[in-house]
Amino acid sequence: MPNDSAPWAQGYVSDMSYTDHFFREFAAAPLNYVAILNGCEPRPLSNGFTYCELGCGRGQTSVVLAAANPQGRFYACDFNPTHVAAARKLAEAGGVTNLTVLERNFEEMIAEPLPELDFVVLHGVWSWIGAANRRHIVDFIYRRVKPGGIVYVSYNAQPGWAATAPVRKMMQAVSEVTNGDSLTKAKAGLAMVKQLSGLKAKYLAANPIVERFVATLENQSPVYVAHEYLNENWDLFYSCDVARELAAAKLRFAGSATIVENHRQLILTKPMVEMLATLPSREMRELLFDFLINQRFRRDVFVRGGTPMQPALAQRHLNGTAYTLGRPAADVSFKGRGPLSEYAFDNAVSRALVAALAAGPLTLDALMTTPGLAGTPAAQVQQQLSLLVAAGQAAPCARSNPAVPAKIEGAKLRVPLSFNRHVLAESMDSPDHGTFASPLTGGGVTVDVVDRLFLQALLTKPGVDPAADIWSKFKARNIALKRDNKPIPGDEANLAELNRRYAEFRDKHLPFLAGQGIVEAA
Repeated sequence: MPNDSAPWAQGYVSDMSYTDHFFREFAAAPLNYVAILNGCEPRPLSNGFTYCELGCGRGQTSVVLAAANPQGRFYACDFNPTHVAAARKLAEAGGVTNLTVLERNFEEMIAEPLPELDFVVLHGVWSWIGAANRRHIVDFIYRRVKPGGIVYVSYNAQPGWAATAPVRKMMQAVSEVTNGDSLTKAKAGLAMVKQLSGLKAKYLAANPIVERFVATLENQSPVYVAHEYLNENWDLFYSCDVARELAAAKLRFAGSATIVENHRQLILTKPMVEMLATLPSREMRELLFDFLINQRFRRDVFVRGGTPMQPALAQRHLNGTAYTLGRPAADVSFKGRGPLSEYAFDNAVSRALVAALAAGPLTLDALMTTPGLAGTPAAQVQQQLSLLVAAGQAAPCARSNPAVPAKIEGAKLRVPLSFNRHVLAESMDSPDHGTFASPLTGGGVTVDVVDRLFLQALLTKPGVDPAADIWSKFKARNIALKRDNKPIPGDEANLAELNRRYAEFRDKHLPFLAGQGIVEAA
């Protein structure tokens, strides 16, 4: 075996837990948005839906989404009992009762008596399992996903790995002859790869991108490196091959959960767009697109069956979707980054959209009646809104008519969701769990530990100087603040930095958290 995994793990690293992350693309509202953009019916959310994550790791994403969507029924599975225990512990501590976490492998999930599912998601799993387990996933989707249900599958893609895939082979070969656990093996593999640079290996000279890739590996956690690169199965896929495998579950490709990739005219040159238009099938266009941008990782959204919506119906869905800002209004950037270059959209319409959404969530229909946008052509408003969403500056909401949050200036505050109260309480002890559940978007908002501690101080110690309170906690644990990635020396300088950050939190981040339904007036 290439690692110290147990027999039940089928070659997957199991002697250490996977890193704990929140994946915002998993949320139901953005998955629905991708479906609508590509002419597919969205799944109803307001009156309840069913959702399953396959290979959930330590479960942070599923727990956050279940907390943010109490009307949904959530299921998650992982075959690693350590992961399952961590996910269940987080859900229980956060008072999340609409999530069932199962210790099951993919074959066992086929027989699990689940309801029909609106959503199934899996992150990276497709690349780390063998053909037999991929068939089990296809069988599960075939049996459990509703007609019209949405499936998210992300995976390592070709041709973007063509130059760097041999690095992984070298790391795995080293791990096979290294004694010790997977962490030790990962470190040995990284050391060997680093030596290639010093030896001026001809492979590196012929592939300049490899030097940058190796530098990236050196900055990553060895735990992540072990899980990403040392599994027995580590496969790279062309998009057309994934689509063909999933067609056996009656899935058809809808679009990309990397939302900007659904707007090809933004991220490709005009000749590239024209060339794509000459190809006769979506499958061929996706394959060519990956070559045009040297795609390394795809986040594909599929729909089970169904016929494309008429454009008028798709437009009604877009018009009826509520949108909110994805960050404080003062921090909104009017440019985005595509795989080839940046794109900008700083204009009167986009600024009017931000000003309108700063007051609370609005549908596209409602936005077109606001003072700064009334009379603007609907197509122009929609175009600028789609640019804001593609750049991550705005986001679709989970409900079409969310309540506008009440103002919190001068009010006593409270955190309504028990899960978010747990995240706050564990700010110092669980730094990986920094994502709050947002009932507005049905997704999560990741907040750094300092801002979480500011909020905790406001809630539990009114009248106390938040900066002084946090600095006393940091000093007790020998934690130093950093500026420009360097420790800040001395009490006075650290307190000054905390006071500066508190003013920013109070004026920008706290109102944004209130707008997301995370904080409210008591």
